[in-house]
Amino acid sequence: MFTTHIIKNIQGTHPEARRKAKRIRSALDYINVYQLNGQIERERIYRAYAVLVEYGEDYLNVPVTFRNEDVAIWGVRQKGYYLRETPVEAKTYDVCLAAVRTEGQMLQEVPKTLRDLPMCWAAIENDGWALNFTPEHLKTETLCKVAVDNCAAALKAVPTNLRTGELCLGAVQRDPNQMVCVFGKEKRAFVLRHLTERQRQSVQFIQNRIGHNNPKPKMGQR
Repeated sequence: MFTTHIIKNIQGTHPEARRKAKRIRSALDYINVYQLNGQIERERIYRAYAVLVEYGEDYLNVPVTFRNEDVAIWGVRQKGYYLRETPVEAKTYDVCLAAVRTEGQMLQEVPKTLRDLPMCWAAIENDGWALNFTPEHLKTETLCKVAVDNCAAALKAVPTNLRTGELCLGAVQRDPNQMVCVFGKEKRAFVLRHLTERQRQSVQFIQNRIGHNNPKPKMGQR
């Protein structure tokens, strides 16, 4: 028999609390009757599990066969990485969008055919590192700036032709390690010139430690 702890979290006599408790009990009844004799339509069971996950039941407690779009969208709102535990057929656009809004790095789990500009924007606004999983043709100067503003390490994923001096400066000011992603003498000089003395010392220390006093760009990054 399926049980849930979430009913204990619904307290009080407010009409909304009573409504939630009633929906949860009804959902449990459907699920338990189905488990006993299987005489309830599967569509009702999908809705029942969706209700439970909406109100806090852990998505992973739902049998995989019942993780359809309606259930999954509540699951990925709990934790974005639950997209990994979602069947392929349930990874619809709306489910994936909800997942990346919860955890931007889950863009890597989104089918490539669904990675359009709104999807990537949502992911990057949540976590700039998602730029690493963004199709190259969608990487605009504005999108890259949002990514680096959110996560300095995203500078690595910015196409070299979009790594302006100002963008690199902002990344290095927040994380001196990103100096290894700044290519070109003029650009490096620009960044160093606008750093504080303490920031320059941090950059120099890191470069000496990892041996990147003058890193060479990879093929195609010149």
